[in-house]
Amino acid sequence: KFLTMCRKKIKDNMIDTELVYSFARINKLAELEDFISATNIAKLQQVGDRCFEEAMYEAAKILFRHTGNNAKLASTFLKLHDYPSAYDAAKKASNIRTWKEVAIACIDAQQFQLAHMAALNIVVSVDHMDAIINHYESKGLFNEVIHLLEVGLSMEKAHPGMFTELGVLYAKYKPEKLMEHIRLFHKKVNTSKLLRACETHHHWRELRYLYSLIDEHDNAVRVM
Repeated sequence: KFLTMCRKKIKDNMIDTELVYSFARINKLAELEDFISATNIAKLQQVGDRCFEEAMYEAAKILFRHTGNNAKLASTFLKLHDYPSAYDAAKKASNIRTWKEVAIACIDAQQFQLAHMAALNIVVSVDHMDAIINHYESKGLFNEVIHLLEVGLSMEKAHPGMFTELGVLYAKYKPEKLMEHIRLFHKKVNTSKLLRACETHHHWRELRYLYSLIDEHDNAVRVM
């Protein structure tokens, strides 16, 4: 009431900002929405951050949606365990950090379809692919991460690292698919890395074949 009275006499962003925070603090969310929809000079992003830090996620959701901060909105939806909405917000934010946050949270919550859709936006980035693959592996989700990369290979942004890592995953978990993968994509993989994976996991036939492809016949004979 005091802040409302002050606002009638003084135009000040601190008053509007504190009034917005007060609505959030006492959980008057309808009043909060009405206030921010009308003319005001509150620092809404600042209040949204404050609400998020203080675990007032419903209020933060309203504020971030109003300001169009889709990255923070995605984080807020994750806190509320609303994974489909977090995915939608991440799609609008369209940045790697948000995609990683959403993908990892969905993996941990066993929301595998959403995790898969989010992670496809990560594996096409050479710098961030390893982190998401490692997270899948740390959870024992070997089939899921293999399927992720198999789908990812058909994407326009597929890069040699994806072909290589899928080969490494086959060497670890699905050796029956390894030889066909090498035959189809040997020109697209990092041969040195795949050679090491084959040797580490004792796939001698595939190792010999890889050596022969790169004309290292002495090594191919040694493997035989």
